[in-house]
Amino acid sequence: MAIEVKASERADSRLTPGEIITDIYKLEAFRNEVRRRRSNFVTTMVVLDTAPDKDERMTEEARALIFEEAQDCNVGLYYLSPNEELVNPWSIEKLEI
Repeated sequence: MAIEVKASERADSRLTPGEIITDIYKLEAFRNEVRRRRSNFVTTMVVLDTAPDKDERMTEEARALIFEEAQDCNVGLYYLSPNEELVNPWSIEKLEI
């Protein structure tokens, strides 16, 4: 299993879908490289959107974008904020070598 963690650590700023999607693509590429060597594993992105102010957290539209990309790339995605927990699991059927 490969896990990438992205946390909102910036004052007066929020996580952007672009930076998270870039990491999702990196996880997908890493998994594909391992597959070329006849092995396999699952990839997971964990987003910790910990800003106490809702205006500093990811927007609903941004969350929808990252979940769509995670599903398309078959990367597990866990989004955690002070009042939400959203999950996109990976598909075992798509993990065949």
